[in-house]
Amino acid sequence: RTFLGDGVFLLPIRDFVFSGVETSSREFEHAALEVLHKASCGEVRVVVCTLESAARLTVPKDILAQRTIRLEPGQKSDLEQLISRLSAAGYTRVAELEGRGQFARRGGILDVYPASSTLPVRVEFWGDEVDTIAQFDVLTQRRTDPVDSVEITPAREIMPENTALLAERMKKLASG
Repeated sequence: RTFLGDGVFLLPIRDFVFSGVETSSREFEHAALEVLHKASCGEVRVVVCTLESAARLTVPKDILAQRTIRLEPGQKSDLEQLISRLSAAGYTRVAELEGRGQFARRGGILDVYPASSTLPVRVEFWGDEVDTIAQFDVLTQRRTDPVDSVEITPAREIMPENTALLAERMKKLASG
């Protein structure tokens, strides 16, 4: 609880990195996306920000809502489509989770480290139905606390609709 009460969030300034992008942290981007998501859901009363962060262009509200994934036990969900949605929302597929914005699949188990969460979740499927969802420890890979649902917000602000078309346009621009 802050001096101003509940519902007060800080919208961080975008972190520009001009080299070593593969090793840069997306912590500020994840924090900004969390604030934007909470604001779009009506959970924000006050946003504290600089003029620069208030004036920046960001993901439109409808795209943010469209790319947010909510899962709960008993829900029908095609695992392959879910993986495609995670990729479209900026998540990176890895063999084993290490940090936010990643996911891993082993058979009917999907591990996801939501960008707006302090702990990853393990989603276990029974066919095309979500069976259980639980938080787990990244170091031991063991389940800890079960959860009733998980909301997976996008991991990137820039989420192209058609990556194949974008790649083709970039090739054309690069070839002159």
